[in-house]
Amino acid sequence: MNRFFRLVTRGLYWKKFEKRLPDNYTFEVRRLHKSAFSGLLRHMMDNGGNGPHSVGEGVFSCAFLMGKEDPFTTLWLMWFYESIPVTVATGPPDFFEQFAEPTTKTKAFGLV
Repeated sequence: MNRFFRLVTRGLYWKKFEKRLPDNYTFEVRRLHKSAFSGLLRHMMDNGGNGPHSVGEGVFSCAFLMGKEDPFTTLWLMWFYESIPVTVATGPPDFFEQFAEPTTKTKAFGLV
């Protein structure tokens, strides 16, 4: 499943920016609890999120945020059939080690 979402994220990034995410970047894929979806989407949009973008009628949608210092550090919120939300975060090697222990904020968004 992680490989699938890495490919989807790479494709979406290429489609939007015509640039490749670096080969050495790490991908963190997580299933999001449905009850946390609207709060995370609202938080993303309130903080400069891009989207939502859709393909098909309710088949696939996504929104994303980019890092200001590094445009390849991203957070994607993807949902399928309007009910199956997934997050994909991208970052440089060792980027996610700083988030090894779940924080109150990630727990609040249902990312644990």
